[in-house]
This record gives sequence, C-alpha cells and structure tokens, in this order.
Amino acid sequence: LDVSRMDSRFTVDFLVDYYANDLLYFLKYWISHNFEPDVETYYAKIDVLFKNSIKELNIRYMDKS
Repeated sequence: LDVSRMDSRFTVDFLVDYYANDLLYFLKYWISHNFEPDVETYYAKIDVLFKNSIKELNIRYMDKS
C-alpha cells in the first residue's frame, strides 16, 4: 500500500490497527454465530465492506425509504 499520497492522518500503524481490529471483529462475529453463513458467503460480505466506502455502502445497500 502506497501511503505517501494519503492524508497524513492515515499512518501505516493506523491502517494496520484499523484493518486488524475489523478482521478480529468479523472473526468473533462469525465464530459466535456458529460459522454461519458458509465461508464463501461470509468472505464475500467482508470483501464488499473492505472495498467500498461507508458512503458508497449507504447509497447502494441501505433502504432509501
């Protein structure tokens, strides 16, 4: 990851901490739900979260009513 062009608040340590904590949360959640859904479905959900901004997720997936 090239952080040289990123905002100075996003240090390598910050990014590592952020993504590590997110991954730990997802794993805890998955384990506590008896590994449901299956690994492929769960990975696809995580993949969408990591590859999209909160704003994009809100626009695409949240109920707009």
